[in-house]
Amino acid sequence: MHFPFVYPEGPGPFPNFQFGSLMPLYVPGYFNHNQTQMAEHYSLSIQRQLDRATVVTIAYVGTEGHHIQRGQNIVYGSAPLCEALAGSGCGPGGEAGVYTLNGQNYYGSMIGLIDNQTISPKYENSSGGPVVAFAEANWIINNANSNYNSLQASVERRAHDVTFLVSYTYAKSLDDASAIYNPYNPSRTYGPSTFDMRQNLVLSYNWNVPFDRWFGARRISQGWYITGITRFYTGVPISLASTGDFALTNIGLDYPNQIAPLQKENPHDPAHLYFNPADFASNLSCGYEVCGVTGSARQFSFNGPGAINTDAGVEKATKISERVALNFRIEMFNIFNHPNFLSSAVVGNAASGQFGQATNTAPGRIGQISGKLIF
Repeated sequence: MHFPFVYPEGPGPFPNFQFGSLMPLYVPGYFNHNQTQMAEHYSLSIQRQLDRATVVTIAYVGTEGHHIQRGQNIVYGSAPLCEALAGSGCGPGGEAGVYTLNGQNYYGSMIGLIDNQTISPKYENSSGGPVVAFAEANWIINNANSNYNSLQASVERRAHDVTFLVSYTYAKSLDDASAIYNPYNPSRTYGPSTFDMRQNLVLSYNWNVPFDRWFGARRISQGWYITGITRFYTGVPISLASTGDFALTNIGLDYPNQIAPLQKENPHDPAHLYFNPADFASNLSCGYEVCGVTGSARQFSFNGPGAINTDAGVEKATKISERVALNFRIEMFNIFNHPNFLSSAVVGNAASGQFGQATNTAPGRIGQISGKLIF
């Protein structure tokens, strides 16, 4: 179906059909000039062997994505038009209303797809008034881009007694597909990806404990292993918002205004604040700030709290006979019971009373015991 679509009117079999009974109309349409998505990958690495069992690697890894698919709003509210119609009742959430100004009817303040949003003056809603055709519409379009760059370093040792891998990544991922598309200022849509994790350090290790060398080769002293994975990493971006549609766009372009430099807090304190909410001001009403302003903060402005986690296990492998063996293992996840606050649980909605608080953590310490008979 081609847009803009004009509803039929005038003489016909159903001249008085109330299209308003079919509302809301949900469109997603597929943009008919989409290009094939593509990515470019590039890397450069240097490796150095330190001894017979240890290798060091340093690498630069990057990726660029083009024509990435995203949903893009094609109908959105015009803040200046709604403000001009404010005396007729247009305001937050009212972009799809019908208003009269100086004797002229305005069928909503929506623009983007078509300027005049009415189906036809001859069609009426259940209250006998004219019908506004589109209150929300979007299409699937391949016009987003991404950029990922990283420094990756690792040290790996493979030996009979001690095996370990230490890897570190410092990276940055940007795109204009993660945030809500801003049709008035598309450049503001470009920013950190939802999965952007700046630093990630992972240590994995396996130690064949030499009890047999210390106490003699016996069944009780052979086959002991200690394994573990320890990870230190930064959080992913927090999604900021200031709900209420006071930007008068009807598509969620409401963000708080940053009025001071961002101050990070310690979420482990009793207040559980991750950042100071006083660094932002919210347009909680049109009287507090002028309507039609999206706010100065971007949706993804800074990353959430990092985490420290260690999973460890102890295993005992006992050979009972030539063909039979018994494995016994104890595993602990988050063995030190470190409270790791989740980035997704930091409240970024300035209209919330918990704005700035870290409200939830990853699971605490969990243990399990297992046994396996091999024959």
